[in-house]
Amino acid sequence: MDKQTFRILYKDTVDALDDRRLSDALNALGGMLSCLGNWEYEAELTDIRKIYGLLLDCMSQGAADPDRDNLFRQFCCRTYELTEKVCREFELREGDSQYAAVWRTLQKLSGVRCMEELNKGDAGGRRLFELVWTSPLWSRADWVAAQTFVSGNDRSEVDKCLLLSAVTLATLSYPDINKLKFLLENVSNEVPVLRVRAMVGGILSVVRYSRRLRLYPEVMAQLQLLADVPGFMADLSGLQMQLILSLETKEIEKSLREDIIPEVMKKARNLKLDKSLGPEELKEKMVEMDLNPEWEQDGTPSELGRKMRQLAEMHRKGADVFLGSFKLLKQRFPFFSSAVNWFYPFTPEHPELSSSLKESLPMLGFVLENGNLCDSDKYSFCLMLETLPLSQREMMAGGMAGQMGEGMSLSGMEEEKDVQTLTLRLIRSYVQDLYRYFKLYRHREEQNDPFGCNLLLTDYPPFDEIFSADRRVLAQLADFVFNEKNYLQALRLYEQLLSRAEREKADNNDMAALAQKLGFCYRQAGDYDRALAVYEKASLLRPDSFWTLEQLASCYKAKGDYVSAARMYEEMERYRSEDAMVLLRLGECYMRMERYGVALEKLHKADYLDGDSRRVQRALAWCSLLAGKVDGATRHYARLLSGDPTATDYLNAGHAAWIEGDVPCAVSRYRASLQTEGQKFAPAGFFAEDADLLLRHGKSPVDLKLMVDILNRPPAES
Repeated sequence: MDKQTFRILYKDTVDALDDRRLSDALNALGGMLSCLGNWEYEAELTDIRKIYGLLLDCMSQGAADPDRDNLFRQFCCRTYELTEKVCREFELREGDSQYAAVWRTLQKLSGVRCMEELNKGDAGGRRLFELVWTSPLWSRADWVAAQTFVSGNDRSEVDKCLLLSAVTLATLSYPDINKLKFLLENVSNEVPVLRVRAMVGGILSVVRYSRRLRLYPEVMAQLQLLADVPGFMADLSGLQMQLILSLETKEIEKSLREDIIPEVMKKARNLKLDKSLGPEELKEKMVEMDLNPEWEQDGTPSELGRKMRQLAEMHRKGADVFLGSFKLLKQRFPFFSSAVNWFYPFTPEHPELSSSLKESLPMLGFVLENGNLCDSDKYSFCLMLETLPLSQREMMAGGMAGQMGEGMSLSGMEEEKDVQTLTLRLIRSYVQDLYRYFKLYRHREEQNDPFGCNLLLTDYPPFDEIFSADRRVLAQLADFVFNEKNYLQALRLYEQLLSRAEREKADNNDMAALAQKLGFCYRQAGDYDRALAVYEKASLLRPDSFWTLEQLASCYKAKGDYVSAARMYEEMERYRSEDAMVLLRLGECYMRMERYGVALEKLHKADYLDGDSRRVQRALAWCSLLAGKVDGATRHYARLLSGDPTATDYLNAGHAAWIEGDVPCAVSRYRASLQTEGQKFAPAGFFAEDADLLLRHGKSPVDLKLMVDILNRPPAES
């Protein structure tokens, strides 16, 4: 059987089990087994079929068997587990993945089971990691051995970290309940770095295999109990926020690659440096350039300055802004061809760091001890330094320190005064290490990427109940997701919060605020009907909210219901009769309703209140034209054209001139419209959008076609 057919059968088996299509699952699993010839697995499948037969017999006889639910659970669990065993066996026998290659190498070296060698106490570093990563499904004895390893005092913290990361990778590759239980057990570990690795690995595994975990009540109970562990909810919230921030990494990298870095390089070329400058002087020059953004003559920040500050703010919140900087380095160095090095806690004693670099590490302390870099990025930086002469390393370290300077520090050493702050920093660092592994590792296509899943934990049991139990934590999470503009995720959270607030008869102002945010999320999702329903609820709770009225009006406009939108703006006008923007929007609604007289009244008042508003001038000019007041339209377009006109301004001004009979002026303005859009020729449908207006003022279809031909003639011929 070829690999593709086998993988299709594997997917069919898992999908059928997830959907509880038991017969289909057994058939697909039988197909998987047919290519192995493993009599042990065949015997296990036979036992599973017997359990299925008992289930069918109970059902067909209408017997109320109290053990039926347990039989069903047993059937599903054993079928899932056998499926994973068969899949792993096939990969080891037939596959060409890195996982299979590592396992074969280990077998040639020792030929022993993972935990047998682990108990010897002489497997460390890379070997330890690879033994655990490629280990088969754990027995209870394996679980005990691993727990003894982590809790004992005879192994280093580095080895324990590697063990936990290897278990995470193994569990994400092939689901293993005992490995998952081991991770969850260590979420209560007293050592922060071990606790974080266990928690992140355990939570990601739960998310990935959430549908089958309902069959394991002991695992669900273990998760529920964690909610009572001091500090767990704070850690879980921190992890949730970091997982959400990881979704922004791709866009951040794109912005850096396409916008920020090219602009910085352009400015760097303009920096004139004396070749006689030493490292300190050069470092000072680099810092000066970093800390003094370009400013425009009017005193406003440049676009580059704005993006840099935006980037700094994102980094302050914990977003991953360094992936792009280290991406090429990770692809360049053989160091990262081994999976273990993506998870190795940073230490100068790493066996693959050169002795010369270790000697220079004291002068790199700021960079390497700073919380801005995850462990794998620290190794990237060190490996890059190895390629430089000693004389240049200090200068490079200084430049890196400058980049991490003011505004770019989330949790430096001075801030790490409590365990919670340290834990949050460790969570950020480890999530970034995991993200890099699954996105940059050369064998990443062979991995089950957890960052490709829905990472909103409240969508999975029992996290939905865990978060819901603490309204304050759930509200903080909802606001965080909302502020990150992940409106679809925020929507689901605000629905829970509003429903709970209504049940608990919360304060009207609190419920109104929740309804406003929920309505905004619906609007961003394009669901205007639900947005309107929620906004109406918010308006009843807080009738004096101008903002709610504004949102109601906007939703009605988006739906094309200008009558209802006008009603909202009329209500807003009663609150703010001198607000030019309200009058403008009300006038626009009346214009859409073809009530040009009252529209002009509102727009003239808006123009009186804010005569510099180009938007008001534009609406007033167009409304005058629609109303047949061509003289007024001509005056208003003259104001627009004297400023900084758009292509549409030139086009509509051309209409006014043509209707008045000034054809040369109309042609000139039409050509200006085309030039503003960067077009040399008028398309055939140049007048299509405004044809009704022109026809209403006496122009014929032939006139429109002829005008297009005139515009496409050379100016001299015209």
